[in-house]
Amino acid sequence: MKAVKLHGVRDLRTETVADPAPPAADCVTVKVRAVGICGSDLHNYKTGMWMSRLPVTPGHELAGEIVAVGRGAPRARVGDKVVADSRVPCGSCATCLRGRPNICLRMGYLGEVRDGGFADYVTLPADRVMAYPDDVSPEIAALSEPLGVALHVIRRAALPSEDCRVVVAGAGAIGGLLCIVLSHLGHDDLFLIERDRRRRDLIAEISGAGPATIDDLDRIVGAAPVIAIDATGSGAVVAPLLDHLCPGSRLVMVGIFADRVGLDLNRVVEGEIDLIGSSVFVDEQRDALALLKPLEHRLERILSKPVSLDDIPRAFEGLATGATPDIKVIATP
Repeated sequence: MKAVKLHGVRDLRTETVADPAPPAADCVTVKVRAVGICGSDLHNYKTGMWMSRLPVTPGHELAGEIVAVGRGAPRARVGDKVVADSRVPCGSCATCLRGRPNICLRMGYLGEVRDGGFADYVTLPADRVMAYPDDVSPEIAALSEPLGVALHVIRRAALPSEDCRVVVAGAGAIGGLLCIVLSHLGHDDLFLIERDRRRRDLIAEISGAGPATIDDLDRIVGAAPVIAIDATGSGAVVAPLLDHLCPGSRLVMVGIFADRVGLDLNRVVEGEIDLIGSSVFVDEQRDALALLKPLEHRLERILSKPVSLDDIPRAFEGLATGATPDIKVIATP
């Protein structure tokens, strides 16, 4: 079979590897039907930040069909259409035992600590897959993982019941999905900050968010508390965003940063600004599965034309350099 292997920073190769062995007692083998390139995949590709074993097959946003079942996985059946839970928590640390496996002290991820979905087949623990609706395409189902991330951000933001302006920074997959879900949930006072005009205009059209840039912060933040969400992981965005927030605002950060960022923390203290981190999800991916069909037509618009496994290294480099305008690149092995 074919598999894409990460050998080091910016060293990604499509290779022929052995077909999977029969799955162990508690595992299933999945024929991958669709798999997305995530921003964290790109971050690892560019920086090597989470390279714990090499070579490794990346890819954690995947949907497929079970083709083999180990004897200890009675709830799984051949032919089941499933998506993968990207997390590999330890299950025994203090945060896992408190019901917060998304911030496991020894957290690993599919595509980093074990081979992921940029391959014809992937073998997974049976308890790390979940069924998706039959009337949803694999390409849309693969979005359940980043959609779960977006739902967790929204829950961490704890949006007030009264009207409140929401400002999302970044029109990548997470920022775009945030705008789509917020619009679906009825949040009309919504703005999107993004420097890439093509992405900004597309997400604004899909979600109804007001398109803006960093230069528009004075206009869109104003003098009332807002909920700001950073999905860029860029200090050049977060620092001015924080500088413009008025007292009583809330800043939720989900973007992955490559460097330490200098922030004016006196503004946080003196203005009682809530500074909140958001990492992956707890149970929100299951909730995301129920949103796939209602959001289907909007979600289709952020997907690239499907690419092959042979195209993946080139797609990574295009996204890493900014040459590729697509919000979500999907491969269909």
